[in-house]
Amino acid sequence: MSQNFITAIELKELVDKGEVEVVDARDAHDYEHNHIPGAINVPYGEDFVKNLTEIYPDKDTIIVIHVEITESEKYGKPYEELVGLGYTNAKLLEDGFRSWLDAGYPLEFGAGS
Repeated sequence: MSQNFITAIELKELVDKGEVEVVDARDAHDYEHNHIPGAINVPYGEDFVKNLTEIYPDKDTIIVIHVEITESEKYGKPYEELVGLGYTNAKLLEDGFRSWLDAGYPLEFGAGS
């Protein structure tokens, strides 16, 4: 199963339209420091996929997951698990959170919404 990536430019368009659920899979400290506006924090870990399926029971939801670029490798397995459960609109942010930062897009700070 191949991973479905989305660029920061494509994600920004979806965020602006309110057509995407952004999942920040970094730890809570990194999330509180800064995150994509509207993103929820679901730290990567043992129950990651279980937690996502509880938060987003609708398998048609457009979900974009992101981590730090250095963590992208470990992310393939949970992403593929999610797709295997029928989440056909799940995507990974290409080049991770760094791509959003490098583009100079807006950030939120603190615990978020």
